[in-house]
Amino acid sequence: MKFDLAVTVREKTGKGAARQLRREGKVPGVLYGQGECLLLTIEPDSLVKILKAQAGGAALVSLTLTGAKSKPNRTALLRDFQVDPVEGHVLHADLFEISMDKAIRVKVPLHLTGGVPAGVKEGGILHHNMRELHIECLPGTLPDFIEVDASGLAIAQGGAAYAQTRHNVGMWVIERAAARWSIRLAKRSMAHRGSGRLGSELLELAGTLDWMNITGPPLKGLLREYSLTADDLILIHDDLDLGLGRLRIKQAGGHGGHNGIKSIIDAIGTPQFVRVKVGIGRPAPRQDSADYVLEPFTKEEVEIVSPCLDRAVDALECLIHRGTAVAMNQFNVREKPEEDEGILPG
Repeated sequence: MKFDLAVTVREKTGKGAARQLRREGKVPGVLYGQGECLLLTIEPDSLVKILKAQAGGAALVSLTLTGAKSKPNRTALLRDFQVDPVEGHVLHADLFEISMDKAIRVKVPLHLTGGVPAGVKEGGILHHNMRELHIECLPGTLPDFIEVDASGLAIAQGGAAYAQTRHNVGMWVIERAAARWSIRLAKRSMAHRGSGRLGSELLELAGTLDWMNITGPPLKGLLREYSLTADDLILIHDDLDLGLGRLRIKQAGGHGGHNGIKSIIDAIGTPQFVRVKVGIGRPAPRQDSADYVLEPFTKEEVEIVSPCLDRAVDALECLIHRGTAVAMNQFNVREKPEEDEGILPG
């Protein structure tokens, strides 16, 4: 939806000028882009109407500028605004001038439709973690929101939808290990699990079917089921800060901004567990990290990552038979950081 907004270009700058405008019942604003920056005076009623109508989406605005030296009519995105936390008045607005023939990258609200999902009717809980999507489009095709029909979503189906993504590379290692060690994986509760032996060691392989960011509670339950502690855990996860196809073993540490690992640390009460990190590389400069990890690998990337998965299984065998220090010395090859998925030697 496109909105009309009449504004006045102002010359006075600084906090004092902005405060004076607010005392007069106006909203100070700034128009960025297209090689210039204009200070604006905005009528609050017109601005509030846009904010209410757009309800969190990116507002496309047709501006009429009084006092502009050139181009009195422009198109802009309402990029940001500030609201008084006590009285609720709009304190400031940022607009960004755009061209209708050039693509823009914006966040768009995500609306679920279809009523109660099938999985909820079966006793499950719907985790609506993603509230908006990053999209790239021409301004004229910008949607107010994107609808997703969740009526057919079954228990664990949301996690399964990400099976081929970069974020799930830890599960790929689990599957490689299961194949090499002749361990059959089967769905049990919210995980693909399988028990077996590696030499004299009894193992439980487990890869969550739940959302990555809430891995902690089910893993805590699994440890409790086998009377194990964090010392018995080896976590396998993807790592943005490792180059594509690189491998690193780490003994303990923080979560490094990875919500899956944070969930595990919070649930089991300690960061003292071994991690095997598989590098997935960094996103492009303007790409959001959350979007990047939830995308599938390209064909070329799979060819690079695949040997790393086998090497990760080699690392697991070394960890189990020879210990962390030996494995780190053998498999760590310069680089750094952290993320999620598990194997439990018993």
